Amino acid sequence: FLWLLVFFMHNFLCGLHLQHILRNIVQENKRSLREANWSVEEGFCHWVMEITGWIKKSATSFKRQTIEPPRESDEIEPLDEFALGHRDIILAKRSGYICSADLHWLAHQLRKERPPLQLCVNRRIMMGTFVTEGTVLAWVRVHPENDSSSSTSVASAGDMRGEQQLHRVTKMVDRALRLSREDHGSDSISFGVRELTGIAVRCMTSSASDPHAAVSTIDHISELFKDIVRNKLHHHFVRIGGRLYVAMRSWSFEELLALCMHSLRFYCQKDLFVMERSIDMLADLGFICIRAKNGHSNTSIGSPPPSAAEFGRRLDVIQTHLDQLAADARSRYAHKGSTERRVIEEALDRAQDLMREEDPRVVTRRSWSLA
Repeated sequence: FLWLLVFFMHNFLCGLHLQHILRNIVQENKRSLREANWSVEEGFCHWVMEITGWIKKSATSFKRQTIEPPRESDEIEPLDEFALGHRDIILAKRSGYICSADLHWLAHQLRKERPPLQLCVNRRIMMGTFVTEGTVLAWVRVHPENDSSSSTSVASAGDMRGEQQLHRVTKMVDRALRLSREDHGSDSISFGVRELTGIAVRCMTSSASDPHAAVSTIDHISELFKDIVRNKLHHHFVRIGGRLYVAMRSWSFEELLALCMHSLRFYCQKDLFVMERSIDMLADLGFICIRAKNGHSNTSIGSPPPSAAEFGRRLDVIQTHLDQLAADARSRYAHKGSTERRVIEEALDRAQDLMREEDPRVVTRRSWSLA
C-alpha cells in the first residue's frame, strides 16, 4: 500500500510540475509577442537620448530622428538582399541562437556612418535561428538614397577606408545581435512553440507514453497560437526619416504553425486523442480567422490586427493542415466502422460546423470527409 501511495503521489507532483512549466512558457512567450510589436518605450528612450545630445551640443542643430512604426505592408514585403557586386558580406563572428536584436540602435549607427549604410540580415536568419560562425550573417551596402545630412562622398569598394568601415559595421552587428548557445530564453516566439511542441513529442515517446500530458500540452499550444493568429508578425524594417536602414525577416504564421503541426503529425499521430485535440485546436484558430476576416472585434497585443486579406491567408494555411490530418486519419484508420475513425470524423464535423457558425458562406474542404 505504501508503494502504491508513493507512486500516485509522484505522478501527481510530476503533473503539477509539468503544468507549471507549460504555464510559464506560454506567459513568457506572450510577453515576447507583445514586445515584438511596435514599442513606444523604445521610441521614448531614443527621444531622451537625442534630447541629451542636443543639450550637450547646441539648441540650433537639434533635429529629432525617431524610428517609424511598422507599415501595413511590412508583413508581406519581401526582403531586398541587394544586388551582387553592390554589397559586402558581414560574417558571423561566433555560433549560437539569436536571442535578441537591438535593430533600432543598429539603424542609428548605420545612419551616422559616412557614407550612411543600409543592412539586410540573411533571409534564412530570424530571431531564434542558429547561426554558424564564419557564415553569412548579413549584407551591407552604401545607402541608395541620398542623405541630406551627409555631404561625404562614397568610398570606392576595396580601398582602405572601405575595409575599415566594414570592420566597424561587423562589430556593430555583433553587438546588436545577441547570441546564446542554448535553444531557449529568446525574444522569439519560435522558441516557445518549439519548447511546447518538444514537450508534447516527448510525452509520446515509448519511455514516457503519457497521452494525457501530450493533450494537456496541446491545450497550452492552443492558448499560445490564439494570440499568435490574432497579431501581426511583421518583418523588421527599421526606418528613420522615411529611409530604410535595417531589414530582418520575422517568423510568419505559416512557419510557426508548421513548426508545431509537422512534429505533432509525425510523432504523435499514433494516439487518437492527440489527433482529435489537434483538429479541435486548428478549428478554433480557423474560427478566429473567419471572425476577424469578417470585421468582428479582435483583441491583438501591442499593435493593430492583421488585415482581412492576411486573415484569409492564415485561414488557408489552417485548412491545409486540417487536410493533412484528415489524410493521415484515412490511412491510419482504414476500417470505416471502427470507433477510432468515428472519433476523427466527429472532430472534423465539429471543425466544419464551427467555421460555418460564424459565416455560413465558408466552404470547407471536401478532403475533410473520411468517406
